This record gives sequence, C-alpha cells and structure tokens, in this order.
Amino acid sequence: MCPLFNRRSITLGAATSLLLARPGRVVADVSSGGLPPAQLAEITLTDQRGASKQEYSSGQFLAFQAVNDASADRLQTITLLPESFPKGTILRWKWPDNANDSVKSWNAIDYGNYLNTITPAQVPPSRIKAISALIHEADIGYSAPSDSANVALDLFLYTSGSSTEATMACEIQVFLHATPSARRFMATLESLGIYESAAIGSSPSVRWAVTRQQSNFFKTPYYLFCPSDGSDQLASTFDVKALLNWLRSVNQTTGKIYLTGEEYFNGLATGVEPVRKSGSALFHSIGVTYTR
Repeated sequence: MCPLFNRRSITLGAATSLLLARPGRVVADVSSGGLPPAQLAEITLTDQRGASKQEYSSGQFLAFQAVNDASADRLQTITLLPESFPKGTILRWKWPDNANDSVKSWNAIDYGNYLNTITPAQVPPSRIKAISALIHEADIGYSAPSDSANVALDLFLYTSGSSTEATMACEIQVFLHATPSARRFMATLESLGIYESAAIGSSPSVRWAVTRQQSNFFKTPYYLFCPSDGSDQLASTFDVKALLNWLRSVNQTTGKIYLTGEEYFNGLATGVEPVRKSGSALFHSIGVTYTR
C-alpha cells in the first residue's frame, strides 16, 4: 500500500486516511476581448505557484485545472484552439521529479455537469436506468514517464437531479493509464472481481480489475476500474452504460448489488492526475454519446 496515493490526504491522529477526492478550484474567467469563440486564437490556461487557475468552456465541454496545494512549486498549462475545442487540447504538467506518490492535481476536460461545473450547453440529468446510450470515445497521446500521471475517465452519480455534493451517491473512475502507485493503491481495496467490457468498433474487449473504497472524501463509495493486464486504453471507445449495468447486477465476487438504477447521471470528466515529473496529454479526439 502506498500511503501517499490520494488526491486529498486527511490526517487523523497518527494515521493517514486514504480519502480520494477532487481538489477544489479557484476560478478566473478567461477574457475573450468580446470576440466570439470561433474568432479567438490559441488560448493557454496557466496554473503555477501564486497564480489563479482558469477554465474555458464551449458547448457541452469545459477545460479546467485543480490543485491540492496552491503553494506547491509547479507549472501546468492547458492549450486549446476554440474553433476545434475540445479536440486538439493539450494538458501539460511539471512537478518535482522526486515528488511523493500523492496525486497533485486534476486537470481535465469536463462533459456536462461534473462536480458542480456546468457547461454552456447543459447536459440534462437522467436516472441511469433510463439512459439508452452512454458511450465515451477518446484518443489521447500520453507523453511522460509511466509513473508521472494517471489518465482517467471519472464521473459522479447522485441521488437526485440537483447533482450537488449533498446528493452525491458515488464516484466511479476508469483508468486509461495507471501509475504503479495507483495500481498498488487499488490492491489495498475491496475487490469486486473482473469486469469485461465488450469490443466496440476497433476497440477490443478489455478485462478490468475492479475495486471499491467504502468511503471517499465525500463520504460516498468509490469504484475504480483498471485494465487487469496493466495495459493502457488511451485510444478507446468505452460503453459507460454497460459498466453501470454491471454495477446494477449481482456481483459474482461479492454477491452484492452496488447501484439501483435510480441514481442520476449528468456529466463526466476525462483528464490527468499528475504525480511527479513533466509530461503532456494531447486529446487527438474526445466525444460522448448520451441518449435517454
């Protein structure tokens, strides 16, 4: 177990509780000078010590940076072209080479309402049992050492359509690239066995190791999925609806059912969790198909 793999570590007495949660954000609006997005040149959002974080949104997508320790020595940027956003977006990070195993930041592209971020074109909430399709497609170029950052698809489900922290039911994270420390952390959690995703188009069937943390930072269950063979799935089409259906079914390892179908979905995020060193993630493409 790696005691420092977390997004927010809370010390209780002499022990450290592994409660994984998204860092908070301080938002500074990106000025467009009055021009519509299609007429803007390349935009770079910069996050570093002493600087406020920024975000950019268009349509059903939003790019943002978050960091656990605002005083940390770092340099992170998001570079994007408004006319093609979110396609072509580049997330870059630079953290000390000898940093510990804790996740330092969450830099991502949101779709819809992800943890209180609302895009200009809103994504309507739906009970997951009423969703007819929820497909995530991405082609991400990861350029960094394997232990530098996680790349993940992340979403929250809620007990109502209001989608606030007070109504949060659970968090689900799917690793598209997992650092060794992330895999070690998963090994300390309750195993829910193997989930096998179906092949879609050129994306092959994948066997995912699944674990569960009973209570994360938000005091809700946290489900983690990672390819059981340690492979990357950075260019893939993933059926999120099928994953949710699997969690609604009787688990073959534990005999339990983890979702009822009454939970609400209205957004997700795809991003990187920097741990150490420098790297970049280029979103050659990213898209979500969501129908109710």
